Amino acid sequence: MKYFSYDPNGEGFQLHKTEQEAREEAANAIDEERKHAVSEGWNEEVTEICWGEIKEISSITEKRDDGIDYGLVAA
Repeated sequence: MKYFSYDPNGEGFQLHKTEQEAREEAANAIDEERKHAVSEGWNEEVTEICWGEIKEISSITEKRDDGIDYGLVAA
């Protein structure tokens, strides 16, 4: 999975298979905030809703006799 969405007031950080899924999840989160804003005003955390592409992830980069090491590798 190479895409993510983030909604601090909903499901938090989620992984997605496609760019479209990630974008739709973020747009839906804003729509939900909009519904609440009618009666309660906008939540300040609405500005944290986002989506994007994951470029690199943490992974084992080296196995040694004394342990392992991690680094960033292409997603």
